Amino acid sequence: MKCLQPRIPARTTAIAPVSKKIAAPIYHSMRWRSLMRYLFRIRGRRCQHCGRSDGRIFGDHIIELRDGGAAFDANNVQLLCGSCHTKKTAMMKAARAVAHPPSPTRGGRENSTRFEGAVTAQGLTRKKFFPEQKKRRF
Repeated sequence: MKCLQPRIPARTTAIAPVSKKIAAPIYHSMRWRSLMRYLFRIRGRRCQHCGRSDGRIFGDHIIELRDGGAAFDANNVQLLCGSCHTKKTAMMKAARAVAHPPSPTRGGRENSTRFEGAVTAQGLTRKKFFPEQKKRRF
């Protein structure tokens, strides 16, 4: 016995694949790599927030480049582990969303955010990024 084919063809409902994030060309430059080597030598290969030394350590701009931060200034780069880097990046994106809120949604209600007041990316401090932990000194 032969199976019947459907009269209406099935459509794929898969979500489009997420493209890989491509790092900005600055992070592949010799100048950035030499800055990172210098910071690892001076500060050690550990997270400047939580002190974690296992795993990958990221060079993170304190004031992001899109917010006007200096690209190759050692005072604008902090060394963070993956989890602290992800948390800080999410906070910066949220702060940027608050500074430039999206248009109102249907029904006239504005999109809600977790932050109150007008917070700019430049106005956030380390204490606001990581309020639950005290800064450790090494």
